[in-house]
Amino acid sequence: MNFTFNGNQSAEQRIRLHQSIIASEVLKAIPEKNLTAIVMVGGYGRSEGAFVKHDKGYGPYNDYDYFLVFTGVTKKRAQQLILNIPDLDSTVGVEVDFFPILENKIDKLEFSLMNAEMQLGHRVIWGDEAVLDRMQQMPLAQLDLTEFERLLTNRGCLLLMNHLDNGHEHMSKYINKAWLAIGDALLALAGKYELSYVNKKLAIEQATSDPLVIDAYRRAIDIRFRPDLFLPWGLEDLDIVTDYWSATLGQVESSKQRLDSASHWTNIFRNLRDRRLLKLDHPLTAHPRVQVTNRLKSLITPSNDRQWQKESNKLLSLWGSYS
Repeated sequence: MNFTFNGNQSAEQRIRLHQSIIASEVLKAIPEKNLTAIVMVGGYGRSEGAFVKHDKGYGPYNDYDYFLVFTGVTKKRAQQLILNIPDLDSTVGVEVDFFPILENKIDKLEFSLMNAEMQLGHRVIWGDEAVLDRMQQMPLAQLDLTEFERLLTNRGCLLLMNHLDNGHEHMSKYINKAWLAIGDALLALAGKYELSYVNKKLAIEQATSDPLVIDAYRRAIDIRFRPDLFLPWGLEDLDIVTDYWSATLGQVESSKQRLDSASHWTNIFRNLRDRRLLKLDHPLTAHPRVQVTNRLKSLITPSNDRQWQKESNKLLSLWGSYS
């Protein structure tokens, strides 16, 4: 089972070495009695990881993302234990992120895009290989379109960062993520969404007839796999992708397939607890993320006005809590 999309041997060797280092450091920081498994997710977990050429061969490009499955501890304690893991970014050359899951809550995990993709595409680099078998089945075809609204909101906030700072160091990467989200959302609207980007690259023509979107989505997938082989996106692309982002979000929002699966009482509590949500431009029973989306739609068009900059930064702070 490869880590990368084409099994490049040099990249595979380096990534395997990184997994050994990461697993070793996690086990030094967390008592083995409290850890059931280290589960790799994302592109490398589903064998579609990106890589780039280095002076001494090939290596990873995107982040390494892991769920640590804990046993015998509370969620709060699990989060505290994760803080004991040393910063591994400089050791392996890419960002390394860890998120906790409690083993006794696996069967109650939310039916979300992130969890569905974890179920279908993951790799256990240490521990119980069958640790996720108790998850409820999460077919991609049955995902609520609110998940793609969430995805578009997250990517739209990255575009907002670009608009705030046109020289942002991750400008091209954020534009790329936005095009990927646009294509993914269109595939979901057409009932064609699936896990593999290799397959989605072929399927996009079944979701839209717009040649610009088809070309941009396919280019974004190519860049996602091998960013060192393709020209980066530039400032001239930022306004174009922003317009398509707005149009696609509108299509998702108008779809009758959208539902809010969270408890109304849970959402009311969230909305009343967070003072940043006092300016309610969404129903009190709706998830606070709806307010993030609504504010984003009004701010995504850049302005030189200081108030726009102030409100945009406030929004990004709010988004950090509800992404």
